[in-house]
Amino acid sequence: MKVLKWILIVIAVIIAAILIMAIFLPKEVSVSSSIEINKPLPQVFHSIAMFTERQDWDPWVSEDSTTKVIINSKEGYTGSTYEWEGESVGIGKMEVASVDYPNQITSYLWFGNQPDTSVITWELNGEGNSTDVTWGFQADAPYPIGRLLLNLMKGGLKSDFDKGLTKLKKYLEGKDTHLSTLSDITETQIPEKIAMVCKTSGTMDEIVVQMGDMFNDVMRAIEEQNLQMTGPPFSYYTDYNPEDETTTMYCGIPVAEAGQPTEKVAAVTFPASKAIMAVHAGPYEEFERSYNKMMEYVENNNIPVNWNAMEVYLNDPMKVKFPALYRTEIYFEVSEK
Repeated sequence: MKVLKWILIVIAVIIAAILIMAIFLPKEVSVSSSIEINKPLPQVFHSIAMFTERQDWDPWVSEDSTTKVIINSKEGYTGSTYEWEGESVGIGKMEVASVDYPNQITSYLWFGNQPDTSVITWELNGEGNSTDVTWGFQADAPYPIGRLLLNLMKGGLKSDFDKGLTKLKKYLEGKDTHLSTLSDITETQIPEKIAMVCKTSGTMDEIVVQMGDMFNDVMRAIEEQNLQMTGPPFSYYTDYNPEDETTTMYCGIPVAEAGQPTEKVAAVTFPASKAIMAVHAGPYEEFERSYNKMMEYVENNNIPVNWNAMEVYLNDPMKVKFPALYRTEIYFEVSEK
């Protein structure tokens, strides 16, 4: 009986020590790790927020060959989920709760079937081809056991975060990362359109900076004359000169009937024409990739194009939050045989 009594006393002392120790431990546990990745900020943000490439660098999943991952990505990032199940990693789920593009991603994290959530944060800041990334974790530590366990886990979790960011850096810097994709290329017909347009000439670098003012002038003329718009804005490129790399560009908006010309805006009828077309999904800065793919398609299929091109902007960049969601139809005119 004396032995049992002493055992109970020791157990009571240990429990008391745990309870007392837990009082002085933080009620919230936070862990973070940072790294610099040599990739542009929008590309790093997109890769992290969409989860599509997460399993290629995940410090836990990548080390458990039994892990099965289910990814459900949302175009606007918020609501994207990443679920896993494996012998070593167990069961878990992350869901993007909010984003502040392109600098912050906040996700909720669940382990197993527990209703309690932890918070995962990503802070990103970058310029040019360099992005500073901070990966963070915050969780409430319930008294007393949760407070002890989470505080004991901080060191191991920090080590895992360091390992994960190193893998993320190696992965992103070792691949061709872009935000844009190009749909299948198809043959089509560009219908005749009447449009109010502004016209300019120069190199692409020279004329691109003029586009905003040109579309504003066109829109002003349409509104002042109460014209009915019949389609989205477009740019039409013609008369390309390979020697000095100049081209003529029309920025226009289709209308039901021709309006009156102004000092800067004219009414132009574009005739119907045959073309090949594809939809570029992503930022305008990556048009070159899509144009190169379409030119390769032209060469491989011996399509007689005249190199006049049209871009039709299907959504308004002022209303769409994320460049990855921009949609643009790209047309190459086909020469009549």
